[in-house]
Amino acid sequence: MSLDSEGEIDIHTDKRLDLYRDGSYYGRWVSDQTLVKDRMKFVEEFKLKKRRFNGEHKTPYGLKGRFEKEVRPNNKRGHPCDFDHFELYERNDKMGFIAIFSPYSDKLYEDLEDHKIALDLGYVKYHSNLYATQGSTYYKLISLHKK
Repeated sequence: MSLDSEGEIDIHTDKRLDLYRDGSYYGRWVSDQTLVKDRMKFVEEFKLKKRRFNGEHKTPYGLKGRFEKEVRPNNKRGHPCDFDHFELYERNDKMGFIAIFSPYSDKLYEDLEDHKIALDLGYVKYHSNLYATQGSTYYKLISLHKK
């Protein structure tokens, strides 16, 4: 564990945070120690291997044909749903994937189209926020192969 002189996790040198340093929005901006610790617990809890979505709306490796149906579909206007601060990770040992997104509100607004889509797809609220100190994070486990 990399701690600075005040006993806080050093976000620049702690190897457990390497997963987030590959260009994710979170990895470039976070400095809140609670979020850092929650992110590290998230990696361990879900056994994350690597980030799989780069924000360019390309189908992530391993989810061809399933991404738009099961993870982040198009809304009625034909655009990818606005799952605010969306991230997708591959899990170790061929356990599949986990998708998360973190709107700035404490709950999803079921009357908003994109939020209703997320609930219909099976996203659930995570016990900690992984993006900012306000709002919530929602996640969905995705099997490696379609069931």
